[in-house]
Amino acid sequence: MQGRCVIGKPFLPQLHDSLIYLDKTAARLDAARTLAEGFHHRDPGVADHGPQRRPATRGEWKRRLTGLFADDLGPATRLIEATSRELAASPVHTLPQLPRWHDDRMIVIGDAAHAPSPSSGQGASLSIEDAVQLAKNLRDLPSPGQASAAFDRARRPRVQQIIKQAARVNSSKAATGASRVFRDAMLPHILRLIANSKHSRQLYGYHIDWEAP
Repeated sequence: MQGRCVIGKPFLPQLHDSLIYLDKTAARLDAARTLAEGFHHRDPGVADHGPQRRPATRGEWKRRLTGLFADDLGPATRLIEATSRELAASPVHTLPQLPRWHDDRMIVIGDAAHAPSPSSGQGASLSIEDAVQLAKNLRDLPSPGQASAAFDRARRPRVQQIIKQAARVNSSKAATGASRVFRDAMLPHILRLIANSKHSRQLYGYHIDWEAP
């Protein structure tokens, strides 16, 4: 979700299954497919009289998450049960793309320059790649300004590709009913097909040649 606005009072889903997005409002539909709860943004100076709902307790969150991962063969349920800290839910926000990452004296890298949506799963990876690329440019080029410009040219296309991919994931709607059953049945086959695809190799096999000039 992206926009210039003042956050209104949130009435976040306690245990959300499916979300709908209407202009400045995101809301959850309950089992009867009626509006249950959500959150909204309001413009500056607009009074807010939105409903206030009791936030879900840690125990409620744990029971919900444990149920979602009940069939998982990994350690997910044990990790959830072992969690002692409070669990929280909030809207997903993205950082608008910065037109400039550097000037002659300063440069920003990692999340300071391009914080992708958490759905990308690539935030830490991009930051590490940035550090390696910048170090290489500083080593090979005569001035910080030239190194920064070369860094921008080398990194921006990849970063923008990953940000766009994450945006597509975020815009997809939660599957329900028959579509959820179909998705769950087909997903293992789809993942096998894309595991060695060109796109996957570009995403996960990215390499910076440290020895190249």
